[in-house]
Amino acid sequence: MLDGRRRARSRPHVVRRARPGAGRSGALPAQKPIYRDFRAGDVRHSLADISKAQQLLGFAPTHSIRAGLDLAMDWYRRNVV
Repeated sequence: MLDGRRRARSRPHVVRRARPGAGRSGALPAQKPIYRDFRAGDVRHSLADISKAQQLLGFAPTHSIRAGLDLAMDWYRRNVV
């Protein structure tokens, strides 16, 4: 199983899409990340796996990553920016 950072690097279209306004006119300017020390409770490693929910509950995602990011970014633009 791959960690999220490796997945993000292997899917540059997802990373580009995650930037608010990516690929749209009126896009927000690119921002440089600000890195800080870890805080108590921060998740340092994630190996998210939905296979148990699929097996036991019949769970199936209703959105692709791209569609979910599109919805999330639209909401973010309307409600936060």
